[in-house]
Amino acid sequence: MEGLPQSACAYAEPYYRSSTFEPVTNETFAVQYGSGNAVGTLGFDTVTVGNITVPKQKIGLVNMTTDVGDGLISGIIGFGHPILTSAHPADFNFTNTSFLTDKVIYNPFFSNAYEQGLVDPYFSVALDRLPANTTTGPGGFVALGSLPPVSHESTFITVPAEVNTGVPVSLTGGIPTITLWTLTVNSTVTANQTNTTVFQAVVDSGNPSNVYPTTIAASVNAAFVPPATLIPSTDGEDIYKVDCDAVPPAHGVTIGDKTFYLR
Repeated sequence: MEGLPQSACAYAEPYYRSSTFEPVTNETFAVQYGSGNAVGTLGFDTVTVGNITVPKQKIGLVNMTTDVGDGLISGIIGFGHPILTSAHPADFNFTNTSFLTDKVIYNPFFSNAYEQGLVDPYFSVALDRLPANTTTGPGGFVALGSLPPVSHESTFITVPAEVNTGVPVSLTGGIPTITLWTLTVNSTVTANQTNTTVFQAVVDSGNPSNVYPTTIAASVNAAFVPPATLIPSTDGEDIYKVDCDAVPPAHGVTIGDKTFYLR
């Protein structure tokens, strides 16, 4: 595999080790995202997000990746559970081993912020949709221990985070563990037709698509005008192609006793 210089990767300003940085010499950073893999080293440094500062936060420093930047981002911060962190022993062989195994678990930023009494135990995300024919602009808000400064209803629905039944317990030490932000969808509504199929779903702001059981996906995409076209995949994750000027159906998912409609 031929490497490319950093300038060819289209990332924004990189992180430079500060005077407070402390390297971790016996671990390797390795993670697999939907858009590519990243490998590097780890260390401790002071991390500030907004007005919240966590000293000696463990971070991953990427020095090799198969992903390509967009000229705007230079890293990623996750708000998942500690078991989803991506430190491995120093001799971890990322070329022929699953990135999900042989981990050295640590507290990510938000877990440390909560344990240190810096935030309440929740965060919220409000995504902003860019106008048509634009590629850059405000992305929305992330609020830590609070709500974003956007208009919202005063009543909230609370449901428990669940153990994701699609995650093998072999990846969590043989013990059922909450990993992804998983909840139960009680039903879906498409063009005023209710489908009472119950399924688990993951709240994932980093996923560019909605993932549904096959039969629900088929009914939703058939309700577009004109209907969406199924594009089969060899890995079992089929996708639908929708014309840019297609008219979408009214569609919502029911969580708890409230139906949330996609806008």
